Amino acid sequence: MKKIIILLLTTIYSSHAQDSTDYYLKMLETVEDSNKIKALEYLVNSYKTNNPQKCIECSEQMLKIAAKSTNPLYKFIGYLHLGECYRFRGDLATAFENYINIISNKDELKDEKEGRNLFAKAYNSMGIIYSYFGDYENALNYYFKSLELFVGANNIRGISYTYNNIGDIFGKIGDLQKSLEYYNKSLELKKKLNEKKSLSNSYNNIGTLFNEKGNYSEALEYYKKSLEISTSNQDLNQTAIVLNNIANLHLKSGDYQTGIKYAQDALDKFYYLKAKLGQAATLNTLGNLYLYGGKYEKAIDAFSKSQKVAIPEKMQEIVLDNYNRFYETYLKMNKLKEAITSLKSFINLKDTLVNKQKLQKIAEMQVKNDIDNKTREIRLLKKESELQSQIRNYLVILALLVLALAVILYFLLWIKRRSNRALNKKNIELEQVNTTEQEYLSIIEADLKQASDYVMSLMPKFMKTNTIETDWLFFPSTKLGGDTLGYHWIDRDNFAFYLFDVSGHGIKSALHAVTIMNVLQYQNLPGVDFRKPAEVLSALNRSFLMKEHDNMFFTAWYGVYNLSSKEIVYSGGGHPPAVVFRENDIKLLPSQNLPIGFMDNQEYTTGSFNLNQNRAAENSVTGIMLYSDGVYEIPVNGSMWSLSDFLGYIKKSRTDGNIAEIHDYLKKQQGKETFMDDFSMLKINFKPG
Repeated sequence: MKKIIILLLTTIYSSHAQDSTDYYLKMLETVEDSNKIKALEYLVNSYKTNNPQKCIECSEQMLKIAAKSTNPLYKFIGYLHLGECYRFRGDLATAFENYINIISNKDELKDEKEGRNLFAKAYNSMGIIYSYFGDYENALNYYFKSLELFVGANNIRGISYTYNNIGDIFGKIGDLQKSLEYYNKSLELKKKLNEKKSLSNSYNNIGTLFNEKGNYSEALEYYKKSLEISTSNQDLNQTAIVLNNIANLHLKSGDYQTGIKYAQDALDKFYYLKAKLGQAATLNTLGNLYLYGGKYEKAIDAFSKSQKVAIPEKMQEIVLDNYNRFYETYLKMNKLKEAITSLKSFINLKDTLVNKQKLQKIAEMQVKNDIDNKTREIRLLKKESELQSQIRNYLVILALLVLALAVILYFLLWIKRRSNRALNKKNIELEQVNTTEQEYLSIIEADLKQASDYVMSLMPKFMKTNTIETDWLFFPSTKLGGDTLGYHWIDRDNFAFYLFDVSGHGIKSALHAVTIMNVLQYQNLPGVDFRKPAEVLSALNRSFLMKEHDNMFFTAWYGVYNLSSKEIVYSGGGHPPAVVFRENDIKLLPSQNLPIGFMDNQEYTTGSFNLNQNRAAENSVTGIMLYSDGVYEIPVNGSMWSLSDFLGYIKKSRTDGNIAEIHDYLKKQQGKETFMDDFSMLKINFKPG
């Protein structure tokens, strides 16, 4: 049972008073520099979350004042706030550079206590950035550095918030015992400070930790403590968040009716606050409570309302979960059509999110690489500056001692040569790494080519006899596709032909398709009469249930042509209808069953069509065509083609199922050579006789 829980985010604290922004803006025009710094600090904290650009401008103004001041503290305060502004704007590399400016110049600050607090805050922010990238080892390293400095400065508030951040990291890496230990340390200090909002936040975090461990009674105890504080403090947002967490707790523990009451209470507050994320998430929670409580109509209503909020706001994780819950609810209501539509939406959005996450991961890796490079660059510059300072000191002595100059010059030359050798060695190692990487990529490319060639080798040979002629096209959307087609003689009088479309693309779908193809070609379904399509599809459904095959399912159309009776018997599951070509029109043989693998014990029905009923007339049958949905789901003039568009073209074009002509036409319609999905077509021509 998946859940969505709204959690509070813990950030570095700010101790500035909440006076009006206008007052401090006016204050800048009249006061001296030391008070201007204080006013700018307030404005920075006001603008940080809602206007990062103004936050940056105020921080840069602080640095301009610092450049004219003899107090070095102003410069460090300016760097710290500028880093925070860039962090909230999402420019993590620039934020990190400002924090490094503080750490690398700490010798300039003589006030030991103020220095410790500033450096501790910088280290804490650097830990937050590494935590964002999932580099928890570096995040903990910086948090512990921050903790050591806060302890040295006896800064109780700073120690408390750092304990909380450390607890957060241990929770993310799955060490719940240590996470709880540090959350409790933070909690004890916040009790001493009597900070209501942050105290409520800590109780909520600990409650969520117990909730994830399945210890619902202790979780509820901490949630109620958090709720009591936020309610007395009239903090509606925090109250709504905790109420939703309690509703999720009751969802997990199975007390759906109580959970509904808490979710409704949370929802009312989020509506009052006009908090879109809270509304969407709480409606999702409410829908789950109705779903597992057996109130399916109310569940559908709640999920629909959640989608109305989440889709315009691009809350993709909530949208994805809602589609999944629609599918689950409609299945329980036996509304199979709506269930399939919801599942398709879920799969399509999940594929999109996976691709976006890959791109986001690449971008984050680039930013992290920039941060690491900045760190190394600043360290090198510092070392270079130290070396230059040493050289200047030596020059004073070397002006008097020529021999010493010669020795030092020789020493520096030796260092340079050693550095060059080391640099050359590193360059060679890097070239070797790049070469190895390219070799691996070539191997992977070659393996994919071999796999693609193997799949194509399994495709049936073209057939041309006195009674039957075959033609087919198969173009996967990637190197490996999920479609498969085939035909073979079952015995001397019965000819089987079929086309399948496995969900998804790539290696996984291709392997699934190859397995299905081999099962059919070698008739590897014990006890099944392959002349009876319904038996074949029912057996395939039992063998390839999606719950046992990583949620993969496939659509299918399977037919058998009897040479003597001229009758086609067929069965389909979730697949586009086959097209029978006659002299003057076409006839559709529909697929009326669920896709293969959807449900246990699904029984499939059989249809039939006899060629003899029209053989003597002018409208006699000439052939039959099977195809996948990738054939017609193409972009045309800014919108997607439908099955009816495709069939309309087939009926009007009089191509008689010439699949090469159809393929060329569809390429022209979409304006490009390649297709979004696998393109598969199979044509069987029947000859008189």
